[in-house]
Amino acid sequence: PDTTPPAVAAPVSIVVAAILPTGTHGNEPTLPDSVAVANFVNGGSATDDADPAPFPLTPLFVNCADPSIVLGSHAQVTTSTLFPIGQSCVRFSYQDASGNVGTAGASVTVNPPVGGAVVGTGVPATATDSNNVPQPVTLTFLGAAGPGLVQANPIVPPPAAPAGFQIVGTAYDLTTTVQFTGSIRVCFSGGFVAGDVIYHNGVPVVPTTVSGGVACAFVTSLSPFMVARPVTVVNNPPTFVPPTNIITAATSAAGAEVSFTAAGNDAEDGTIPAACAPASGASFPITTTTVSCAVTDSHGLTASGSFTVTVTPLPVAPISLRGGAFFIHDGYQEKMQLEVGVSSNGVITGGNSLKYYYTRTRMNLASTQILTAVVTGHTATLTGLATVNGAAGFTFTLTVSDGSPDAFGITVRRADGSVYYSYSQAVSGGDLIIH
Repeated sequence: PDTTPPAVAAPVSIVVAAILPTGTHGNEPTLPDSVAVANFVNGGSATDDADPAPFPLTPLFVNCADPSIVLGSHAQVTTSTLFPIGQSCVRFSYQDASGNVGTAGASVTVNPPVGGAVVGTGVPATATDSNNVPQPVTLTFLGAAGPGLVQANPIVPPPAAPAGFQIVGTAYDLTTTVQFTGSIRVCFSGGFVAGDVIYHNGVPVVPTTVSGGVACAFVTSLSPFMVARPVTVVNNPPTFVPPTNIITAATSAAGAEVSFTAAGNDAEDGTIPAACAPASGASFPITTTTVSCAVTDSHGLTASGSFTVTVTPLPVAPISLRGGAFFIHDGYQEKMQLEVGVSSNGVITGGNSLKYYYTRTRMNLASTQILTAVVTGHTATLTGLATVNGAAGFTFTLTVSDGSPDAFGITVRRADGSVYYSYSQAVSGGDLIIH
């Protein structure tokens, strides 16, 4: 007859963490340590020379010093059996068809629990960190399936605070071994004030209640948490110093495109581009234009200022005004002799003179200085100082046209501004040239 027992191979001994305040079992498929216990309990195997499939008997708790001693009336081991804190030895047995029983042993060592103890539904539990140091965090499960542990481990470095907020106190990663349904009331202690908000996985939990320095909120899952406080912003108004006034020459008859840089400064926002009208790069006419600018910071405070852009006329080529003319005025001859040069930048050149004689009154005008000369097309207007019959203190304005026929107009004024003589007419003889 067959008297040889099966050869039994026990699973490898394991060391696991407690998932309950009193130990660990193997029926929590979401917890790695519980899964390790379940695999251990179901991990024995056996071979037999006469029986290809020895029958597994229920594993039993045994005395670690003497595995032949079964421990008490509750020695049977299943995946739901609680393995207490410390070392537990298990005997794995297999029986072959002839009734022979073979055994082998292994152990499960459960380390002391890490985390605050949850005893059941509705009872607050203080979380600890991974070193079992209590943290200022409590969790109250409203639908706990049984006891378990809760941890609150500081997040280092902390996550970035939400925009417009600052983190108050410590950010925590909350974990639990409790199997639960429904809500969890999470509370953080630490001198919190009204307006502080609990953020759960980056999302604000509404409502967050604060009483006695404790911030609480209801959640349905555990993940990173922080308490954030709105940042009180001290905003300073921006400053703006406008660019210096700009003077530039026209590039066409319409004026010139003028570019400039205008910006303000703000203690919080830094450099702020200015909004100007007209804008940089716009076409400015031949005149002086006021540019108004303003800067606005991110909180709506403004500063403003202005400057001018002056576009000067297009430069002209040097011009010569010359010639002589005569005509009859009330039956008497008048005659004029003109010689004036104007440079490209409008400066009167040397050697300029105007002589004007009216026979009837024997008025003899001689210029002593040509002051201005403005030429538009074929017409020129001159102003200057003159003597009349050798007496100084007179001024004149002369307009001449180079056309068909030529024409002129002259007004002579005394020193007090009163008109001494004024007349205009087409030229009867001679030639006035503007070139």
